[in-house]
Amino acid sequence: MIYITEMHVEDYLHVLANVNTIRIFKRVFAGEQICFLSAASHNLKVKSYFENNDSTIEFKAFDNRTPTKSTFTRVISLLKKAVDDFLFFKKLLDNCGSDDVIIVSHIYPHSLILLNFLTKFYRNKYVLVMLHGEIEYTLFPQSLGQKVIGAMYKVCLKFKARIINFVFLTKISQQIMTEANILDSQDIISMELPTFEKITPLISSSDLSSPIRFGHIGSAGKRKNVDKLYDIALINSDLVTSGKIEFWVVGILEDSIKRHLNANVKNLVNDQINTPLSREKYDSEVANLDYSMFFYGQNDFLLRSSAAFFDAIFYEKPIIAIKNRFFVDMFVVNGEMGYLCEDINEMNTLIEGIVLNRESSLKSYKLFIDNIQAYKKTLSIDNIAADLKDQLKSFGYFS
Repeated sequence: MIYITEMHVEDYLHVLANVNTIRIFKRVFAGEQICFLSAASHNLKVKSYFENNDSTIEFKAFDNRTPTKSTFTRVISLLKKAVDDFLFFKKLLDNCGSDDVIIVSHIYPHSLILLNFLTKFYRNKYVLVMLHGEIEYTLFPQSLGQKVIGAMYKVCLKFKARIINFVFLTKISQQIMTEANILDSQDIISMELPTFEKITPLISSSDLSSPIRFGHIGSAGKRKNVDKLYDIALINSDLVTSGKIEFWVVGILEDSIKRHLNANVKNLVNDQINTPLSREKYDSEVANLDYSMFFYGQNDFLLRSSAAFFDAIFYEKPIIAIKNRFFVDMFVVNGEMGYLCEDINEMNTLIEGIVLNRESSLKSYKLFIDNIQAYKKTLSIDNIAADLKDQLKSFGYFS
């Protein structure tokens, strides 16, 4: 039996990530029964992507955990979740056989410490822990809270239980963690986790829209430096008002972006903060963009997966991004898939050049789409599963 657990995400978050996690491991452990355990609301959404007659996948739900607002109740809730997680994993470890595998698709660091401690008392078990966004705090914390979380991860990585292996969700992770002397390269498992259902060939237009549409994909907040999009839009007011260019946010507007909103950047939620966008509307508007824009910092998304990046790849939208190691590595391996800029000034100059020299921009635009299409083909579930299986063999799986 392959147990895949999602401990803390509810409702629509991480749905496609967990759908593809199931699909990948279904191929890695072909012929094995899979059991997906998560909160009830999330469980139903993940289940909806699978055929009802697929007897190889079982879905089990536990009660949703109601979020709390006050500091005191948040602390109590955090402690309760840690205890609940400890008891959950103890019961799971007690019940699973020597050939069973537990895959933790998402877990908070305090619970990870308890899981790491707990598994030291078990033998002949296999536990894989997939590492999400907080893992970046081991190297790039920006606050005291992040430093604490990063320290928790470092403890787990340095003193990990023998039966636990960690799975990083970017291919560049191995090099970065090795350079930082946190892990040896032979201790790292890495995979890419796309957030689209399947590789769908698209007939991408080799022409640019009129007006040309530039957009940020996904939730928009200062943590992703999306305020810079609003700055660029103001600088280019003449091009906006003349109908030559449009700037878009396709996704949720976070609290931190509220004071930066301006009429030069369109959105799909009428400027309402934290208003969800249906997947159908999101997909259709991403498909309507000409370029996808990313404002990640120098150390962002080096150790964690970016759903917005994979959405840009799926819809074959050339990228305009501030240069960082993730994008540089992607472009070196897969060819240029857009433009990388040193700073916002260079990005603004580039955008003006694309708009004012439309015809000369088309040659590069077609090349970017060709490279994106080639990279997209490598992201099939079968390819990812085959690569992951090869890595797992070196860690004693399938022996």
